[in-house]
Amino acid sequence: MGAQDYYFSSKSMPTLGRMWILKMLQDASGSGGGISMLGSVVQEATERGGFLGLGVSHYPIPMLMSQPRIVTRALEGMRPALGLKPDDPIVLAQGLTIANQSIMVNRKDAFITGVGPLPSLPATFGLDVDYGKMASATINFGTTAELRYIPLGYLGALYRHVNGTATAVDATGVLEQNYVVDSVLLTTDVEVSFTSAEQFTDDFDAKLAALGSIGAANLKVTYRRMDERTVVAKVSGERLWLAAFSVSEWHDLNMT
Repeated sequence: MGAQDYYFSSKSMPTLGRMWILKMLQDASGSGGGISMLGSVVQEATERGGFLGLGVSHYPIPMLMSQPRIVTRALEGMRPALGLKPDDPIVLAQGLTIANQSIMVNRKDAFITGVGPLPSLPATFGLDVDYGKMASATINFGTTAELRYIPLGYLGALYRHVNGTATAVDATGVLEQNYVVDSVLLTTDVEVSFTSAEQFTDDFDAKLAALGSIGAANLKVTYRRMDERTVVAKVSGERLWLAAFSVSEWHDLNMT
């Protein structure tokens, strides 16, 4: 397993910092993912690559390692130390402006290789593209895009409050060497534009015409050709999706 099994790319987004963009959207209501990842612990995995396999990269695995929101609950218990009132939120929400709603990924920044489904859709809906011929892909997170996050100052205060003792926050011991999810990007609408370096074949056009659109409960996915090298998929509906998230290492929260 590697980062390409979970993510389309990982890039710095305007005002948001580095985000891990999911290969497949997660239902935000899931008990082991989605919004539940915010304030939770996820595994820090490593993989080797590059010349002779000497390069090492680190990435989060988007599944919980212990109780959901365990870090958030620890913060709830230290409101007086944070100077927060009982009704002051630990998690803040920010509706994203137009400038923050889309990201373009060039071939060199995409993790995915070979032939596979378009990225950032809720499921593999049958339309495959060749990532070896990818020129770029743009993901627009729509007008409903929202960032929910825990201020890093709160997380830093938690680290100081327990003197860096991770087991005081999560008794399982998994927090020490892994990640805290500090923000999640949520949306109901996503539009993915994929541009190939070569023209699409007649076979691709036939598959696209046959696919048309797919509807499910509170969800609709439509496809259309923009030109001879660009195809667009659009997700719309009422269901809320997790599209991307960011993480912090426990010891990086030591801001003193």
